[in-house]
Amino acid sequence: MDTHDSARAAAPVALGLAAEQPDRSFPCPWCGADVGASNLAKHFRKVHEWGDANVGDATLVVVDRRMVLLAIVPVVLVVLGFWPFVVELAGGELDRFLLLVWMGAFCLVSLPLIAALNDKFKAQLEVGPDSVRLRYALGMAWTAATFPLRFETGSLIKREEQGMAKDGHGYYGPSEDVHAGSYIRCTGANGTSLILGSKSGTQLRKYWRDDEIAATKNRRRRDVDLTAVQMIQIQYHLAARGQLSPRP
Repeated sequence: MDTHDSARAAAPVALGLAAEQPDRSFPCPWCGADVGASNLAKHFRKVHEWGDANVGDATLVVVDRRMVLLAIVPVVLVVLGFWPFVVELAGGELDRFLLLVWMGAFCLVSLPLIAALNDKFKAQLEVGPDSVRLRYALGMAWTAATFPLRFETGSLIKREEQGMAKDGHGYYGPSEDVHAGSYIRCTGANGTSLILGSKSGTQLRKYWRDDEIAATKNRRRRDVDLTAVQMIQIQYHLAARGQLSPRP
């Protein structure tokens, strides 16, 4: 279930689309290069050593962004719940031992949040015969958007400090929203939405019909992060199941 397995599963889909539209170019599911349809099979064989017998899996291992929200919960509980308890236990005067206990608990529950913010948790994104399924939270939770899907795309933004400035009240750190990538929101017939983000963009409108894709607002939150190549692969998997159609 690595990126190469997913690329092998996407390759026949790309070749099928290339055969239908030989005058167009398509992205390579291995490296993301824009390759002419007539040269696509040759590119697969020479550059990526792909053979027709290679069978892949339409499952991707991606960065789990939902874990950020889940990891915040114990931190908030320690700050809002455990701290007043420690103060009350100390009779209003904290001694060193109780302070160290609280600091130790805070550091311990902060570790998963730090790991999540640094993209250490992984999720599995699978395109099945009737849905896109996301297994997250260390494999203990899952959700699925059933076919047919509706697609929306837009920009990811994040808050970024712009250095230090000074006003009449002292120094402050001005910040502003900056571009942080793009996303695809897949909303299933069951009402479930999955938001797939990528720092490198989605290229969704470049290769697939515009009338199937709605432009929408900027957002900060997404469920998973994909690499540029993974974003190409997931689009091929969706096209194989009739959810995306190539541009004419």
